[in-house]
Amino acid sequence: MKTNGMTLSQDETYVLIKSGTKYHKVTLKDILYIQGTGNYVTFVTTGKEILSLLTMKDVLDMLPGEMFFRIHRSYIVNFYHVDLIESEEVKIQDKKLPIGDLYQESFLSAVKGKK
Repeated sequence: MKTNGMTLSQDETYVLIKSGTKYHKVTLKDILYIQGTGNYVTFVTTGKEILSLLTMKDVLDMLPGEMFFRIHRSYIVNFYHVDLIESEEVKIQDKKLPIGDLYQESFLSAVKGKK
């Protein structure tokens, strides 16, 4: 599956993320979260941050829905890296990310279904 700046592998274990003229191969399990700013997103991984010219919708359309959840208009999280969920934020390592009002109900119900 392919979009302008990102390609998902056929076995869905990694993505190729275009950043400028480079393509970064990133294993899905290494993505901590994605932060959107306008028409750019930053993939925050266990080893680096990658800036790419993509929208949050582009990214969501590419990533597996059972692993990645949108929690805010500016954040998508990898559920497997979420350490703590509170009513209004999630914690991934030392970073606290807000849960937006529009996403709170769907995120929390999806999490409850993951037991």
